[in-house]
Amino acid sequence: PIAPNWLRAGLGAGLLGSFTTFSAVAVALVGMTAADQPLHAVVYLAATLVLGFCAAALGLRLGRQGDTPSTGGVIDEVNE
Repeated sequence: PIAPNWLRAGLGAGLLGSFTTFSAVAVALVGMTAADQPLHAVVYLAATLVLGFCAAALGLRLGRQGDTPSTGGVIDEVNE
């Protein structure tokens, strides 16, 4: 393989998935402002950012709890 599995998974699902998420948020914001709902757009954007960062922080915290590898499975593939 050209790149390790963990890198390919991060670039594939992580990076490319972020583009679709960003575009969905942008389309929603444009739609709300075009419908003359700027307050809804601001609240939606703020909620999206706050909840997104909270979810990321929770994911990091839960990931750190499992730092000690168990037997087999995904851990072995990540360490390759």
